[in-house]
Amino acid sequence: MLSAHPLCELSFCIRVLVGNQAERATVRTMNMREAGHRSVVHVKKLQQASRRLAVIPHDPEHGVYLVTSAIRPDVYYEVVLDPDRPAGRCTCPWAQHGGINCKHVLAALQTRYAAQGRLSFWRSPNAARRQHRRLLIGDQLYITLRPRVQRFSEPDAKP
Repeated sequence: MLSAHPLCELSFCIRVLVGNQAERATVRTMNMREAGHRSVVHVKKLQQASRRLAVIPHDPEHGVYLVTSAIRPDVYYEVVLDPDRPAGRCTCPWAQHGGINCKHVLAALQTRYAAQGRLSFWRSPNAARRQHRRLLIGDQLYITLRPRVQRFSEPDAKP
């Protein structure tokens, strides 16, 4: 029986199916779907972890951000966000093995939308709609945007 961890399955497939390209491609597709499912199920844990990461807007006009590793703060992963929707790709090992919506992508999205408000990530559209907030849809990810409250200063009181 194969391990449930997508990274273990992928390394197993590479060792066993080297001679059969068609089977290897099928297994990799299955692993990518499984990795995507994993990211949706644990989106709240990923959201919490993403808020502890440092994000450097490397080239925000083109959607490029550098995000620290959670384990090694001296290591940065490059995240490229989609210009048309809240989605992105990362260079971290988990994302490179088929995972989507890693904590680095979530951190970069939070930075991109920071001027508009705070993002919350949800595993289903129904859960997101229950928040009664603006809904953004990414790759297997539903996002609500809590608008930033603008504070107006009161006019100076005259005696």
